[in-house]
Amino acid sequence: MPGELSVLYDGHCDLCIRSVSALEALDIGGRLRFVDLEVPEEAATVPGVDRSDALSWMHVVDEAGRVWRGFFAFRRLARALPVLWPVLPVLYAPLSGRVGPRVYDAIARRRSRRGCRIDLP
Repeated sequence: MPGELSVLYDGHCDLCIRSVSALEALDIGGRLRFVDLEVPEEAATVPGVDRSDALSWMHVVDEAGRVWRGFFAFRRLARALPVLWPVLPVLYAPLSGRVGPRVYDAIARRRSRRGCRIDLP
């Protein structure tokens, strides 16, 4: 798949930094660009994304400016990274668009226990 994906992350969050490290290792094709929202110059490269929202949930932005959030961001990353292609059938299974966001949000709400400073409602 052509094009670069921007992965937005919180450079002050240990969990986000670990996630970026894992994604960098999986990105053998060099498709991902990582944008630290704590660096104003980097954050300015992705206009139209609410910073507080992007600090609360993973966001992925494609070259056309389309934005994916949470579960749908992870699903978009899985399409871009060949090593994750085996999980695509699960991520696109019937009802995954309803169940996936609930699972993602449940994990996101508990991430402060895993080294993240953001507490979600």
